[in-house]
Amino acid sequence: MPNVESELALLRNPQIALLATSARPAWLWSTDASRILWANAVGAALLRTADTVESGARPFNTTHPIAAQILRLSATLPIGGAPRLERFRGFALGFGHALTCACSRIVLPDSTSGVLVAAIEPAGPALALAERVRHLFVDDARVVAVFALDGALLHATTAARAELGGATALSSLAVETIVAEALEAGRASGESRFGPVTLERLGEDASRVLMLTWTPSRPSATPAASDTAELSDRGHPPRSPKIAAVAPPAATMVADTTAAEPPQSPSPPAADAIAASEPITERRHPLRFVWQMDVAGRFVVGSDEFAKIIGPRTMAAFGRLWSEVA
Repeated sequence: MPNVESELALLRNPQIALLATSARPAWLWSTDASRILWANAVGAALLRTADTVESGARPFNTTHPIAAQILRLSATLPIGGAPRLERFRGFALGFGHALTCACSRIVLPDSTSGVLVAAIEPAGPALALAERVRHLFVDDARVVAVFALDGALLHATTAARAELGGATALSSLAVETIVAEALEAGRASGESRFGPVTLERLGEDASRVLMLTWTPSRPSATPAASDTAELSDRGHPPRSPKIAAVAPPAATMVADTTAAEPPQSPSPPAADAIAASEPITERRHPLRFVWQMDVAGRFVVGSDEFAKIIGPRTMAAFGRLWSEVA
């Protein structure tokens, strides 16, 4: 994302919010025309970039026909003034075709300004609404879910899907009291089944959607079960909250652990037999150990002390392929 602010801060600008999900291209340019600060999905596609991040990473100079015109506009557009119609060439729309756009200079969240350019005619690929929404949120760690006006889920970031728990309808989230206010005023906050949430309106007419944001209710340092299953299906060891696997070749892990004390309650016969054959030495200070997985996927432990603690039966698993251990 550009340095101006996060995508959510930009989307809270009323002018950008209206264009966010539009089927027509829109861009926010820096005033020196050296880069694009934001683009909606169709705008990014028209410049052959995947999203706002990729658009923002593309440098422009004054020899570029569009950038040259943006630079001229920037010097003449009044900040906060009414949009001005301009015709742009250089979008590869066909020989002799110029794209008519409404251009204005707006104030950004960091108090600087940018040049907002919005096409007033169709251009670029025809993308479905859900696809146009998905391109707005490149940061999957943000808890954001976007719903159509009928309440159907259009897109949710990875963090939001973990919170939604399979819910695919706005009606199941207990936010009915703020839906009408968000549609009318553009933004509303209130309670939901997650606790406090904010509901914001993006787009207009057929492109109008509702964006729901909230603070995660149960942050976790451990991977989700689905993540572990996915890794296992691909033939890789599941991730652990204590030791994270590193891809070969010769990946090396370092971690801290403290050996457990002998169990105080009676154990089943099988556990008793294992405990008798592999006595656990009590220790009360952390033990640092190293384990490796070589290019073939075999596990190796480089600590004799650790090997002694876990016992020969467990150590037998090392030196074997992950597929055999699993």
